[in-house]
Amino acid sequence: MDKWNETTGLKWELERQLALMNSQFNRRVLIDLFVWNDDQNSSRHVIYIDQPTLGMPSRDYYFSGGRDRKVGGASLQHRTPVAPTPWAGLLITHPASLPAAGVVSNCAVSPALRWGWADITHYLPPSPETFPQHAGQARGQSLLSSSSMRQNCHARPRNAEPPTPAPTASAPTLCQPLQAATQFKPPAAPGVGPPARGSGTGHVSEKLPLSTLCTQELTGQGGLTSIGAAPCPTPTPPPQRPRGPWWPSPPSPALRPLAQVREAYLQLMVSVATMLREDENLPRDSRRVQEDMAQVLQLETQLAKATAPQEERHDVIALYHRMGLKELQSQFGLKGFNWTLFIQTVLSSVNVKLLPDEEVVVYGVPYLQNLESILDTYSARTIQNYLAWRLVLDRIGSLSQRFKDTRVNYRRALFGTMVEEVRWRECVGYVNSNMESAVGSLYVREAFPRDSKSMVRELVGKVRAVFVETLDELSWMDEESKEKAREKAMSIQEQIGHPDYILEERNRRLDEEYSNLNFSEDLYFENGLQNLKVGAQRGLRKLREKADPNLWIIGAAVVNAFYSPNRNQIVFPAGILQPPLFSEEQPQALNFGGIGTVIGHEITHGFDNSGRNFDKNGNMMDWWSNFSSQHFWEQSECMIYQYGNYSWDLAEGQNVNGFNTLGENIADNGGVRQAYQAYLKWMAEGGKDQQLPGLALTHEQLFFINYAQVWCGSYRPEFAIQSIKTDVHSPLKYRVLGSLQNLAAFADTFHCTQGTPMHPKERCRVW
Repeated sequence: MDKWNETTGLKWELERQLALMNSQFNRRVLIDLFVWNDDQNSSRHVIYIDQPTLGMPSRDYYFSGGRDRKVGGASLQHRTPVAPTPWAGLLITHPASLPAAGVVSNCAVSPALRWGWADITHYLPPSPETFPQHAGQARGQSLLSSSSMRQNCHARPRNAEPPTPAPTASAPTLCQPLQAATQFKPPAAPGVGPPARGSGTGHVSEKLPLSTLCTQELTGQGGLTSIGAAPCPTPTPPPQRPRGPWWPSPPSPALRPLAQVREAYLQLMVSVATMLREDENLPRDSRRVQEDMAQVLQLETQLAKATAPQEERHDVIALYHRMGLKELQSQFGLKGFNWTLFIQTVLSSVNVKLLPDEEVVVYGVPYLQNLESILDTYSARTIQNYLAWRLVLDRIGSLSQRFKDTRVNYRRALFGTMVEEVRWRECVGYVNSNMESAVGSLYVREAFPRDSKSMVRELVGKVRAVFVETLDELSWMDEESKEKAREKAMSIQEQIGHPDYILEERNRRLDEEYSNLNFSEDLYFENGLQNLKVGAQRGLRKLREKADPNLWIIGAAVVNAFYSPNRNQIVFPAGILQPPLFSEEQPQALNFGGIGTVIGHEITHGFDNSGRNFDKNGNMMDWWSNFSSQHFWEQSECMIYQYGNYSWDLAEGQNVNGFNTLGENIADNGGVRQAYQAYLKWMAEGGKDQQLPGLALTHEQLFFINYAQVWCGSYRPEFAIQSIKTDVHSPLKYRVLGSLQNLAAFADTFHCTQGTPMHPKERCRVW
């Protein structure tokens, strides 16, 4: 790590700086290079090149008009590069020598870790330690009462369910709050169907191609409250106004919060840079610092403009561009940027040599095409400052309170809260993120019933069987494609609870996993740098390793679930196998309505708009007939309209992006449908369920109530605005309302009157 000072001085080389950031500090800035399973051959690993993450969580925060505009409307001026000064006069030290006052106490982790649903982990933030995405909650949202619901899908889908005759019984309480809805025919959506070539798929956890059940972290201070508490209050209905189906809402009130976040971000940059200069006994020079940081923000704004927006990154086949190093250099010269030097420097950190015929996969073609002019515009000084800022930004949370206090205004603008996460939760989350196998071992030994694995595996079998059986109901899919879908569904591998090896006594495998870590109780900050280095190099070493299909890609003490298209694998860590989603002791109606819908959700991800591009072996392949592929998109269009017409009052009336959330919406709808049918089938085959005392509810009603309860939560408005721009999942209440609106069984179970929002004339269905 002493090489960090090589980022200063006249011999500055961009290739080596980016390689250092990547391999030593796990920060992929300007260019994202990572190693993962080859999409075309999942048994091997390959180098990927993609567009990077940014300092703020959404590219929209960089634009005054909400999209593709420069900060303050300033135009770029060509600048003659100048000789760089050490960290441009702002940062001149090795990260390990940042203020000693930044050291905080070590985090002791109790063996008796208790993980509730309120601990679900967010996997997407660009800087998870510094600005946790969960920070911001306040205003309640009822999942079962929304007067802002939008009814749509006017063109009857080929597989739409016929309307059910109106029941004679009056609609019960669940349906009554849902009566007020607006009906309108949305305009034709431009480009609905397979995304244009040149786009790609969104990846989770910094490019891990995983589809997750959820992304929010639910904490006492987080974007969501814990479930099972008092009923959520009913929000005030927003003004009802028709809008387009999936494209972003027109610029209006939401631009004010964007500008506030951007201003607070610049203030944070200036404050931190000033403090670092003071700690190095450098003159304050406030005007120079302000100018330098404004240039850094302008550079990052141009990088944001160069990145492709999320809605253009959903076609994994179009995203994939394989090429050799010569072609890479020829296509993306970047004014003399030496790709071979950059990649080899990264790989040298793990003693891996590039092969003469080495190939890489370029995901971010449009971005790299735009990057050259950006690098040519800005001085080495500004680029150096940007690299330094991105590292410091991610480490603020590891420094002293005076540094943490600089984030107050930014956190308030971004999340709506100024309160730091409580120390015990911060410590548990950090240790679990960096030593997930060790923490998982402690958690499983203490809190995971051994019989849960077999019970959940049985549920997987029941839900999978229903998915396969219901393929026969789909008139939009021909028999050839149905047979391929059956083969893929039956080939899905499941990982449940935890890997067996973490419970072994005298665990050599665990010891080897952490053998490169040498922590000191007195060096908290340096311990964090070790974690960054080991984490980065663990991924890079995979390049020459054969992919292990049995490898667990997540720890056991995590409240989430996953589908991996490269492995055709579903994962249910021990952390999610607890009430209210699952318990050996609760009625099966609650288990099917909880973890059963999660199982169905993850299975359906294998057939959503991204997972459908992979075969039963996890290889990217088009196994669809033209007929079935065309009609898949026609069925999906219905959901794009449906969710795209939900206007979220907490997000200043912005519409849900029906295209960005399509994969998750397909999975939500398929999951609840399959789980409900699996539950009915279980009862028909002789299953006897418990009756909960004191509740005049049928088993079927309990199923739906638990499904909805799982998503009960609340957001602060600031967090809602961020979430609607960055989350591939729909807002919580629309995850429930949208999927149940499409399921006739819900209306039948609660006797909803025909023509009401929960008993519409037309419904959307893909699977």
